[in-house]
Amino acid sequence: MAAKDAAIASNNTSESLSAARRFEYARLLSQIDSKMQMGFDSTGVAFSSAHGGIGLSIGPGWEKGITYLRAVPSRVGQIVHNLDKDPGHDDMYLVPIEGDWYVFYQRTDYD
Repeated sequence: MAAKDAAIASNNTSESLSAARRFEYARLLSQIDSKMQMGFDSTGVAFSSAHGGIGLSIGPGWEKGITYLRAVPSRVGQIVHNLDKDPGHDDMYLVPIEGDWYVFYQRTDYD
């Protein structure tokens, strides 16, 4: 749905999304838990559902969620088959879901 609408929503023509389509986006977005954090950069977009660590901008921490990657996954992190145990080293770990979607676990500042 979003891929089809991207050309309409991102140009300066008089064409715009219908009221029904805007309502559908609002309905879908309202179903996302307010505790979920979202971030994006040049590699893609991530939806973080759990995180921990010491809670400061410096020091060890971890984060889990799902991500959509526009970049080659191996440039973002390591592809693994599961996240059942701590991999033991700082990195982004990616478990393929479908297409360009991955479950991710990111560990920082433990090494």
